[in-house]
Amino acid sequence: MISGPTTSLTLRLQCRDCRTRRAEGVPTSPPTPKGGGGAERREKWFPVTVTADLVREHHVIERVLEALRRRVDGAAAGGEVPVAALRAIVTFSQRFIDRCHHGKEESCLFPCLERLGVPREDGPIGVMLAEHETGRRYVAQIAAALDAYAAGTAAAKAVLDPCRAYADLLQQHIFKENNILFPMGDGLMGEADQDDNRRCFERTEEQLGAGEHDRLEALAEEIAASP
Repeated sequence: MISGPTTSLTLRLQCRDCRTRRAEGVPTSPPTPKGGGGAERREKWFPVTVTADLVREHHVIERVLEALRRRVDGAAAGGEVPVAALRAIVTFSQRFIDRCHHGKEESCLFPCLERLGVPREDGPIGVMLAEHETGRRYVAQIAAALDAYAAGTAAAKAVLDPCRAYADLLQQHIFKENNILFPMGDGLMGEADQDDNRRCFERTEEQLGAGEHDRLEALAEEIAASP
C-alpha cells in the first residue's frame, strides 16, 4: 500500500498501468473476493512503483523506435528520406526521452539507488549514464544530418546510419534497465524512497511545462500511427 498523500503522478501511474494491462490483454481488475476486502485486494493488484512508470514510458519509446526503423528501412529501400517525420522523432527524443524520461532517471532514481548502495563507477548506473550521453550525441548527429540533407549537402546515408545506431542503442538500453537495474532498484527501495522519487518525478515533469508530458505522448502516438 502506498504511503503518503495521493499525488497527480500517483493517479496517472494507476491510469497508465491500467491502460498498459488492457493493451497487453491483462485483466485490469481482480475478481471481487467473497466476504469483502475488495479495496485491499485492488491495492495489491496495482502495485504502483516509480520503476513501473519508467517501464511504461519505455513502451511509449519503443513504439517510436519501431516507427523510426520503418522510416529508415523505407528510405534505405529507395524511398525518400522522410525529413519531416524524422525531425518529429528528433523533437520527441530531445523533449520526452532525454529531458523527461532520462531526466527522471538522472535527477531522481539514479541518485536514490546510489544512496542505497548501487555503484555508479564500474557499475550499472555508470553504464546507463554513459549510454544516455551516447544517445544525445546520436540525436544531435541526426538533427545536423537532416539539415544538411535538406540543404542538399549530405547523402541519405549520413542520416540513416545514426538513426539505426540510435534505435539499436536505445533498444539495448531499455532491455538492461527493465531486466537488470529496475528489478535491482525495486528490491532496495522502501516506501519512503518511492515517495521521494514520485515527488521528484513530478518536479521533473513540471519543468517541461504544463501539459507537455501528455502532449509528447500524443506526439508519440502520431509518430507510431504514421505509415
